[in-house]
Amino acid sequence: MADLVLFVATPLLILPLVFLSRQQFSDQTIYAIVGTLGANGHHLPGMLRAYGDRALFRRFRIRLTVGPIVLLGISVPLLFTNLRDGMEVVLALWGFWHGLMQVYGFLRIYAAKTGQSSPHAARLDWLMCVAWFGAGMICSDGRVFRLLETFHRAGGPLIPVEGINGFRTAWLIGTAVITVVFLVHELQQRSRFQPATAIRWLTMVISFAFWWFAMVMVDNIIVGIALFEIFHDVQYLAIVWVFNRKRVEQSAPVGDLTRQLFRRSRLMLVVYITLVATYGVCSRLPQYLGVDSFEKMMISLIWTSTLLHFYLDGFIWKVREQETRAGLGIGDVSQAPETRPLTEGSVHALKWTPFLLAIIALATSQWWNDYVFSDQVARDAQVLRRYRHLVKVVPDHDHAQLMLGIQLKQQGQTKRPGNPSRRPSCSVTRRTPKLTSTWPCCSRPQRKSMDQSGITGLSSRKTRNEPNLTFNSHWPCSPVANTSNPNTICNKL
Repeated sequence: MADLVLFVATPLLILPLVFLSRQQFSDQTIYAIVGTLGANGHHLPGMLRAYGDRALFRRFRIRLTVGPIVLLGISVPLLFTNLRDGMEVVLALWGFWHGLMQVYGFLRIYAAKTGQSSPHAARLDWLMCVAWFGAGMICSDGRVFRLLETFHRAGGPLIPVEGINGFRTAWLIGTAVITVVFLVHELQQRSRFQPATAIRWLTMVISFAFWWFAMVMVDNIIVGIALFEIFHDVQYLAIVWVFNRKRVEQSAPVGDLTRQLFRRSRLMLVVYITLVATYGVCSRLPQYLGVDSFEKMMISLIWTSTLLHFYLDGFIWKVREQETRAGLGIGDVSQAPETRPLTEGSVHALKWTPFLLAIIALATSQWWNDYVFSDQVARDAQVLRRYRHLVKVVPDHDHAQLMLGIQLKQQGQTKRPGNPSRRPSCSVTRRTPKLTSTWPCCSRPQRKSMDQSGITGLSSRKTRNEPNLTFNSHWPCSPVANTSNPNTICNKL
């Protein structure tokens, strides 16, 4: 029953909670609370596991000491030079990967509990997670828009619309094929009297369905992100508590803090949740400091915390590890603990290469775009090309239309000569006199509100629907990450 409430059927509790909260609080307030207390706060339990378990720390002491220094050393220069957009792209993609791998981990836990630990089954579970989470991502206009917009701000090239649409189609076809192969495999297992556990099936179905619901079916991106963030955080907080309490009961070589905090006590459970919330509240401090350099240093610490959380979870929770299995109740406690690293030092160092190359490439691209490419007229034209391109990529996303309209207005191009080769446009008139704007691609009936309310009305509506702060692990960026760029969404809303 506890597994159902904390790990599997949590969305059934989250949905009414969030939608009832919307009756009392704004979407921005809900988003900020979830991001502060959950998204940033849930970094702490992973650190308690990594640094509070003596055996684990001895085994990975180089990673656990050098890793934070490297991540902080990367974050600080990017923030103080305002070359941060590339890091936000990396954080977004790594956060997406982090979310799907957590679900994959739970699938493998439930499979291991019933002895279904074949490599083929594990690969199929992994492919299902990648395919379905990826499908939800690429079918979410809001997520695609935000990712591509940040990528373009980092100096990334415009990706052909045909290529994006073709990639989306190929991914969905691949998802269908993988799903069929997975179902055939599960039916074969049943025919061999090796039925899958019901809780594993429920975990997979509910996780995929809830991700799709939050990303694709919920039109409000703030609410969608908050919904899945709560699900992710509750799972993580619960598994860390259960795991560490099991380790303490098994008299494992853990530190004094871990031994005291994770003993069987309701008071300690309250202390645990309080510590998590307190750690999360620290992420709000930059908004109230008022000193730019101190704010940037605090943001760099938040970035480091997020990156370290993603990094640690990549190796401290391996289900195939004997100590991890013992802590989850699926292993033999009497076996000798593993002392070797998962990979050799040089091999593990090579795994940092894609991360470092991506950061260097995107930071260099943004530096060239922001500091070398200095022709203002060319820059303005470039910005318009980007938003026109985004409108073509996600033509049904109202916020893309809004941002293009804002750019046209700022650059004094609210009245443009017609072009018969283009799609019909809608003339948008604000309630304030003598201010009109032309909006391309306004063919959907629901965009009729543009004619009625103009830029002012639509902007007011979308301000409630688009976040200006991103705290969550599925789209992490800093509270003041975009203050230097007047063209970013965060400053427009």
